Amino acid sequence: MDPRLLPDPVLTPGAVRATTTDEVCVHGYTHAHRVWHNKWGTLARYGIPHRETTRYQDDDLIPVCLGGDNADPLNHWPQPRGVAMGAEDKDKLERLVCIRVCADRDDNELRRYQSMFAHDWISLWREEGLSVTSPVASTTR
Repeated sequence: MDPRLLPDPVLTPGAVRATTTDEVCVHGYTHAHRVWHNKWGTLARYGIPHRETTRYQDDDLIPVCLGGDNADPLNHWPQPRGVAMGAEDKDKLERLVCIRVCADRDDNELRRYQSMFAHDWISLWREEGLSVTSPVASTTR
């Protein structure tokens, strides 16, 4: 497996802002808590040169819709785009899980998913039985 598909756990251990479904399942929560605008800083922490910026998404390891802290650099990592198990696939998993958590309104389930995203989102992907998005041939994205 490509080591770039999971973040360095020292640089990006994940960070949580909210821990209850009463907080994260409010309409507009994700939009209101998306405050990070430092992709260059994220790339620099990982030693990725500026010329490769379009190959990466500045990702929240623990999704904001699950209470991940978008303002904390410890929750950010450069996630590859256009590769199998890259940004597009994690985004698909995030949508599925966030909808489920807010439908179930179970705080224990929320904390379980926060932990799974923080430690190994790919194992969660496999557990959910999702199909992998085909890699994108172009690198100009």
